[in-house]
Amino acid sequence: MKTNFKKIFQIAVALIISSFIALGCANCKRNSIGLTQEQEDVFSACERWLFLDLSDTIQISILHFDPSTSFGLVTYSNFLIGTTVDGDTLAFIDFMLDFLGKNKKVLCVPYSWSSEEIDKFPPLCRAEFHSSEVNSLYIKTDTIFYSRIVIE
Repeated sequence: MKTNFKKIFQIAVALIISSFIALGCANCKRNSIGLTQEQEDVFSACERWLFLDLSDTIQISILHFDPSTSFGLVTYSNFLIGTTVDGDTLAFIDFMLDFLGKNKKVLCVPYSWSSEEIDKFPPLCRAEFHSSEVNSLYIKTDTIFYSRIVIE
């Protein structure tokens, strides 16, 4: 009797762990079922993103901020899009800051992410959760900078 209970318990634990992994992976990948054309365009833009280390400190005014979130076993980085004083629209990821509001001014400081940090905190393309205004920012974005964000 104990052997059967032990096997059932092991199977239940394996199913629970598998469901967490599947949930995380399902949210990592694009799922085109039921997406609008705009959302499809956003996902296509996200697939083309280029990730670079930031070389200079840049001050931006935040246009959009996606806080870090977790799905299953995966934790995604903070993602923000902002404008510089020259009017350039740039995007950054960071894994150490709290929620930031629109129009808040922050400094984006060069920080070379380790390969472990890149694997641990990937960015998440969240087209299905945003307004057309925010989705258009995602579409305009082509380069994401690894950085540390410092609140002024």
